[in-house]
Parts: sequence; structure tokens; C-alpha cells
Amino acid sequence: MNELQKKELEIFIEVKKVLERHGLTYFAIGGTCIGAVRHQGFIPWDDDIDIAMPREDYEKFRKEYYKELPDYLQKLDGDNCKIYNGLYMKIHDSRTTYIEQHFVDFPSRYSGVFIDVMPVDAIPADKVDFVIKKVKKLSHMNNVNRKPFRKSLSMSSKLKHCIFALIQITHKPDYYSNKIEKCLRQFDGENSDRALFTWRYKASINRKVYAKEMFDSVVEVPFENTTIAVPIGYDQYLKQDFGNYMKLPPKEQQKTLHNVYLLDLCNAFGYYADRKRRGENL
Repeated sequence: MNELQKKELEIFIEVKKVLERHGLTYFAIGGTCIGAVRHQGFIPWDDDIDIAMPREDYEKFRKEYYKELPDYLQKLDGDNCKIYNGLYMKIHDSRTTYIEQHFVDFPSRYSGVFIDVMPVDAIPADKVDFVIKKVKKLSHMNNVNRKPFRKSLSMSSKLKHCIFALIQITHKPDYYSNKIEKCLRQFDGENSDRALFTWRYKASINRKVYAKEMFDSVVEVPFENTTIAVPIGYDQYLKQDFGNYMKLPPKEQQKTLHNVYLLDLCNAFGYYADRKRRGENL
């Protein structure tokens, strides 16, 4: 493990303690799930941890149980950051700094090193197309409603900013994200046979629909110096998403997907946010 991965693992272990204390279900997804199955830990070039939770458990953790984490571990989502347009939350270490390139100009979006915690929704097969269509529209409006303003010389961009401003004046920041949650929570999980990952708000979510039985239970597998839960149907899930996930990708593809502008494991992100607000160079 590198130093960043060690910090992320520390965050995960603290989150895991709270989830297990309250009997909440979680499981590794994406590259974290591949890493757990293929490497018994991080993919060597990976730089994050992604876990998902059934919607009901996710909301319990998001709204209440996260408060049981150590004080330095904070939640970042649309509840506490106006311009956060993600449909999931991050738990980050406020003693550190992790700034992605596309957020450099927006200090309110700075954070510490984090792990992602994402919801999974259960939906009847015959409602999937309807839900995807509705969530896509609401996600677009959520992005507009939370969109930060950038300086621009383009007249068309200035016009868009005026339209965005009118929407933001008339709608609270969580107006559309609340509508998305309401849409996704209307179905009875026991009578639903599909699982939908709705946190991919920018990309197409059509291919993030799975047989719900893949996630009906979990199995614990080794992960570095601890263990992590993976979906009971992890093999089917990973094949659907990644194909032959046990085969290493070519060397040129063995790199992180995050474009990190500034990483500091020793100083709090608030220090850099204050500097940016004062107009100083980071």
C-alpha cells in the first residue's frame, strides 16, 4: 500500500465499525471489489475505496449514524455542500487535503482524503425504464440547481448562468436531489427484482442495472490487513461490468482515473480553502 491507500483504509475501518455496530449492510463495488477479489486488497494503482449500501441502510447512515464516526471524519454530500451534485456521499479525513483538478476554483468543494459511500436501489423490472428516464431528467436539473458559476467571456455562457441563477433562486439546493430520492424509494424492495446504481449522475445509468439477487447478501473476503464485504454475486456483477476482471489490463491502462491537483496528508483542506478564498496561489 502507498500512503494514500493507507489513509483510505483507516477511514474505511472506522466506517465499517459503525456499520457493523448497527447491523447495516454494505459491500465493495467497482475497483475496490476487483481489488478485494483479485489482489486481496487495493488494485496497486487504484487510489480510492468505493462501497455501496441498500438504500434503506444508506439513508440511516447518511442521516444519523455517520455522527458516530471520530470527529475528524466528516460527511460530504448535498446536505452540507450547496454545489455538491453527486447522488452519494463521501466520508473524508478533515485533517488531510485532496483537491481534484475540476474543483480547484471552488474552495467549498475541497475535502480531505475520502472513501465513497453509494446507494443501491431495488426496482421492479417493469419500472426500470421509467425510473431511469425520470432520474436522468432530475439529475440534470440537480446539476443545474447546484452548478457553481465560473468566470466566462462567452455570451452564451453568461446567458446560461443567468438561467441557472433564476432556477437557484426559486429552488433550494436539495430540491431535485430530494425528488430523486423520493422516486427511488417508492418501491418495495422485497417485490423488486432489479438493483439500480443511481449515483452515476453524469454517465449513462442504463448499464448499471443488475439482477437484485447479486446483492441480496454478502461474503467477507480479505482486504489488506482487514476484511471487506463483497456482494454474494460478485463474480456475475464484476463480469457484467468489467468482463474478464481477473485479467490485468495493459500497462498503459494501469493508472488512476482521478485527476488530483493537490494531495497533502499532513495539512487540513481548510488551510488551502482559506488561501484560495484570499486569492492566494495553492
